[in-house]
Amino acid sequence: MQEPPNGNLKIPKMPQRILIIDDDAMLSELMAATLAEHDVTRAETAEQGLDCYRKNPFDVVICDLVLPGMKGLEFIEALRAEYPQARIMVVSAHGSGENLLATLRRRVVDFLVKPFDPQELKVAVANLLSAHHSIEVISATSTWVELQVPASFQAAASLETFFNNLNVGLDETTQRSISITFRELLNNAIEHGAKGDARRRVGISCLRFDRAIMYRIADPGAGFDFGDIPHAAVSYPDDPLKHLEVRQEKGMRAGGYGLLWIQNLADQVIFNEKRNKVVFIKYLDPK
Repeated sequence: MQEPPNGNLKIPKMPQRILIIDDDAMLSELMAATLAEHDVTRAETAEQGLDCYRKNPFDVVICDLVLPGMKGLEFIEALRAEYPQARIMVVSAHGSGENLLATLRRRVVDFLVKPFDPQELKVAVANLLSAHHSIEVISATSTWVELQVPASFQAAASLETFFNNLNVGLDETTQRSISITFRELLNNAIEHGAKGDARRRVGISCLRFDRAIMYRIADPGAGFDFGDIPHAAVSYPDDPLKHLEVRQEKGMRAGGYGLLWIQNLADQVIFNEKRNKVVFIKYLDPK
């Protein structure tokens, strides 16, 4: 019997094993239904969840912070002690800055605040499953967050969501400006500085002042020259769509508007001499 050509072979995608730890039965059931394409196990307590994991480790753990008996943060510490590379996501109604920082200190940046849209959960789990390297937390205080993160777009998506939750309380326009600027500069650092190699690291710092927020992003690349970026819209002030032709020829993702956007969205932007490090500042209205 003749075998079909390789191009016609379809390898079925194997379901991932996911553990949900939440004492809210209705929400736990909803999350399980949302992730039905995977092999989902549910537990009502951290103790039950830890026992399940020890018997057969899971690809992703989703846990609440407020649980009967052992609390969520205690569970994460216990699991990390035995399985340092465990992929963990927190879902909690208590999305305060301190809770976010507490999870960050335990190398968890995937945090969804209840209530959340089921699609948000699906996307967050997909991103977490795609992550192959963990973050390194250098500082996690209310005024200074400093990380070394893998150069992957999955990590970037998680970090954008995390910092959006951390900056809750800002007016919508300010938060959106910070989010877009951060996303564009981080994606550029991943794509151009680290060449999309998730084994390489990008440094991220977020400093919170009384009247300003400052981000610093440092990539491992050689930097760039403003006069030699034909793939960026900023190179064509008279025809801001011209760069799309260059990006298509090079097989690059759609985009290239970052430098134009940040000029309008951030209050100050400073590059180092090599331009592989950048700082941007957004001033806050005094209260």
